[in-house]
This record gives sequence, C-alpha cells and structure tokens, in this order.
Amino acid sequence: MVASVVSRRQDAPRVRPRARLRRRRAAPPARSDRRRLGGLVRSPITATLPQISSRLYVTWGILYSFPETQKHIMVSSLVISWSITEIIRYSFFGMKEALGFTPSWLLWLRYSTFLLLYPTGIASEVGLIYIALPYIKKSEKYCIRMPNKWNYSFDYFYAAILALGIYVPGGPHMYSYMLGQRKKALAKSKRE
Repeated sequence: MVASVVSRRQDAPRVRPRARLRRRRAAPPARSDRRRLGGLVRSPITATLPQISSRLYVTWGILYSFPETQKHIMVSSLVISWSITEIIRYSFFGMKEALGFTPSWLLWLRYSTFLLLYPTGIASEVGLIYIALPYIKKSEKYCIRMPNKWNYSFDYFYAAILALGIYVPGGPHMYSYMLGQRKKALAKSKRE
C-alpha cells in the first residue's frame, strides 16, 4: 500500500506539468481564433455589418432577384457611388500597405468623399428597394405560404418594407459614424 502511494507521488509531478502544458498549448489557438474572428475588420461590427448586409441585400435580394429593377437610372447612381467609394478605399489601403503611408490628398479623399457618396448611395439603395416593391408583391418570390409542414409564413414584400424601415435609423447612424471617423483621421494627420 505504501509503495503504491509513493509511486503515485512520483508519477504525479510528471503528469501534472504535462497536463498543464497541454492546456497551455490548447489556449493560444483559441485566443488567436477569437482575435481573428473579432479582428476580421478594424471597424466595429455596428459599422461594418450594415454596410455589408445592405450591399448584399440590394445586389442579390433586389437587383438579381427582380431584373425589372436593373434598368432603372438609380442603378447607375448606385454603381457610381459604390465604385468611387471602393476605388478610393482600396487605393488608400493599398498605398498604406505598400508604402507604409498615404498621401494627404488620398487621406482627404478617403474621409471626405462619403459626404456626397453616402447620401447618393443610400438614396439609390432605398429607391431601388422601393421600386422593387410592386414586383416583389406580384411575383411572391421568396414567400412561404401556410399551410406547410413548418407551420410558418414569410412574406418577402413585408421583409422589404422592414429593410426600408431599417434605413431610417441606419442611414444617420452610418453617416454620423463616418463623420466621427473623418474628424479623428483628419485631426491625426494634422498633428503628424
């Protein structure tokens, strides 16, 4: 009996450090995954998610799904607004990565063109959703009617109206967020 207690004690120091070592090895990947997931973009999720979701919704949920909307003049203003924004944004980040700095004129463009492009982009998105409403209602595309095996009903027409309603608080929120970003970025560039 004494021999078994002694042998356990001799084994115990070997087992415990290995167990601790295994735990330490397992923890860093978990932390780095959280950082990667959380740090996918530098902006807060409240600024990134509305931009991505609105673009996906307008592109796939409206323009692709209802081709009747694709010939409207608002598509041109939408594409111009989005394109100019992305050209400036990716030029800014490309220069910053390649050279380690950005010219002051590009910094100014990055944080000033949204003053005009956000309202035109948002107005185009809202306008295209509104224009699609009659086509959505008529086609009943993406609608789920009862009775069905899930006992669930979904009407894409009302979902589109809800999406329009989200633009009411979402548009000013995004615009004020960008105004704050502009103020910080341009003030920081003046200090340097």
